[in-house]
Amino acid sequence: MSVIMVIFVLYLLAPNDERRNFSWHQKDLKVPMTILVQSNGQLDYWLTGIVTNQDSHPWRAHSLEVRFVDAQNHLVDVRHVKIENDCVVQSHGDHGFRAEMRGLVLTNLGRQVRIEAASDADQRPKSDEP
Repeated sequence: MSVIMVIFVLYLLAPNDERRNFSWHQKDLKVPMTILVQSNGQLDYWLTGIVTNQDSHPWRAHSLEVRFVDAQNHLVDVRHVKIENDCVVQSHGDHGFRAEMRGLVLTNLGRQVRIEAASDADQRPKSDEP
């Protein structure tokens, strides 16, 4: 019985990378509002908005999935865009973002936006490593 207790305690104390795995927490980052603005008369657009973190852990948001839907909520197109200057969203906080959408953008359709990729904000970003 004591062996089982020791294994259980070691399990609880061991570092667990799954707790910091974004796929387990993707539902905690919401994008409640976005605005699509044309970039100086060109074909490119800027998508700006707010990310809300409902988790007790800060996340560094890297990219978005933008779904364009028609009036009946049928999926028409999906775009994957990188957030300019990854934004760190503190626990239970909000943070603005900006992402450039190049090429044809379906401005007459509805949008559903979610965070596609994020990482542990307590860890240094890979680009900062020596």
